Amino acid sequence: MTVARRAALGGGLAVAALAGAFWVHDERMDLPQPPIADLDPQRINPHDFGAVGDGESDDRVALQHCLDAASAVNGTVVLTKSYALHSTLNARSNSHLRFVGGARLIRRFGGRALLSNERFEDKITNFQMTGDGVIDGKEIPGQTLFLFGDDLVLSGFTITNFAGGQAILIGGDRNRVREVTTTNPEKAPGTGGIRMFGGHDFLARGCNVTSGDDAFQFTPIATPDHPLRDLSIDTAQYVDCSGRSEVARLAVVILSTSPPGAGGMTASITGVAFQKCSGSAGRRGIVVANTDSTGTISDVTFSECEIDLSAAESGEGYQEILVQRSPGAGPVRTLRFKGVAIISPRSTAFGTRGDAEADAFVEDIHLENCLLNAPADGNSTVKLLGVRDCRISGGRIEGRGAKPTISGGVGPNAAEDLHIDGVALPGVADITQAVRLPATKSLRVVNCGLGTGGTSAKCARPSA
Repeated sequence: MTVARRAALGGGLAVAALAGAFWVHDERMDLPQPPIADLDPQRINPHDFGAVGDGESDDRVALQHCLDAASAVNGTVVLTKSYALHSTLNARSNSHLRFVGGARLIRRFGGRALLSNERFEDKITNFQMTGDGVIDGKEIPGQTLFLFGDDLVLSGFTITNFAGGQAILIGGDRNRVREVTTTNPEKAPGTGGIRMFGGHDFLARGCNVTSGDDAFQFTPIATPDHPLRDLSIDTAQYVDCSGRSEVARLAVVILSTSPPGAGGMTASITGVAFQKCSGSAGRRGIVVANTDSTGTISDVTFSECEIDLSAAESGEGYQEILVQRSPGAGPVRTLRFKGVAIISPRSTAFGTRGDAEADAFVEDIHLENCLLNAPADGNSTVKLLGVRDCRISGGRIEGRGAKPTISGGVGPNAAEDLHIDGVALPGVADITQAVRLPATKSLRVVNCGLGTGGTSAKCARPSA
C-alpha cells in the first residue's frame, strides 16, 4: 500500500508513511507505532500500539496513536478488550472506533470529557463510534462524549455509570445517533442523556436513554465564553426513542442562558421533531421554552409520543407539557402535538405560559388527537395563559374535581383566538363546566361532549 506523506501521529510527531516496513518509536511514551504503510485500514489493533487492555492500565496514549493512524488511512480501530482512559481521548476525522464482543472503555479520571474534539471549536468530520461495546463512567463526574463535527455516526454501544455531565453532547451537521443505550446515571441535575447543541440535519433513532437530568434535548450551550456557545439548531429529530429522566424532563426544546437572565443569546431552534418517542420523567414530560434568546423557537412537532408521569413531582404551577415564552425573549410559535398521550399526570397535563401584557404570546399551537389524563392534584387538565391562535381538535381530555377541564388566564394574560373542536371531555358532571375561559378573546367550541364523541354545538361557558 502507498500512502501520502502525513503529519498525524503522536501530538506533533511527524511520520513519513512510505512503502516498506519500519517502526516509529515515540520516546515520550515508550510505545511502539507500526508504520502506516503496514496497517490494515479495516482492523487497526490497539495492542500493536502498546495497549494493555486490562481495564486498569492507562491505554489512552495507545488508543490516541491508533486514532491518529486511522485518520491517515480512513481506518477502523477495533476494540476487543477493556481499555482504561486516565485522560481525554481525542476523536479524529476520517476514523472509526469499533467495539467488538462487548469491549469496554473505562473512565479513570474526572472533570473532562471521556472522548471529545482536541479543541472544541475545531470541527471533525466523518468520525464513527459503533458496535456492541460499553463505555463505563465508573460514576466519576464528567461529560462522556462531547463531539462537534459533521457526518458523525454513533451506533450500537451502551454508556453506563455516568455522572456529572451529559452522556452525549453533539453538534454539527448531518450527524446520526442510532440505537445507543444509556443506563445507571447519577440521579441528579446535570447528568443528562443526549443533547444536540447546534447544527443542521441531526437524527437520533432507536435510542434508549435513562438519565438523571433531561433525557432528549435540543438545547444550545449557554455557558459564558464557551467557544460553542449560542449555536442555532434546525432540521433535527428524535425518532423511535424511549427513556426515563430520573429527576427532570423526558424531552426539551430550550433557549436559556447560564445563569438565567444573563442575556446575549441569539440562537434559534427551528424545524425539530420528536416522533414515536416514549418514556417517563421525574419532573415534567415535555418543555418547549424560550426564556432568554432573542432568536426563535418555531416549527416544533411531537408526534405519537407517550409519557408516563405517575412518578413525577407535583406542585402548583407545574405542567407536564409546558410551552413558555418569557418577556424579552424571541417568538415561540408553530408547535404541533399530534397523537401525544400524557399518562397519569401529577399536575396540569398541558399548559402555556406566555406573557400577553409584555406582548410575549406563544402562538400557533395545535393539539390534534391527543390523550390528556386528568391530573392527580385536581387541577385543570389544560391551562392556557398568554397564548394566541390555539387549536385543540379531536382526542380526549379528561377532567377531575371541581376545577374546569380546560381553563385560562384572566385580564391581560387571557388567551386569544382559541378553537376547540370534536374533543371528548369526560370526568365532569356538567358539560358547561368542562371549558371555562371567561376572558378569552375569540373563543369557538364545537362538537364536543362528555363521552367518546362530541354531540353539542357549543359546550363551554365563555364568561364567568
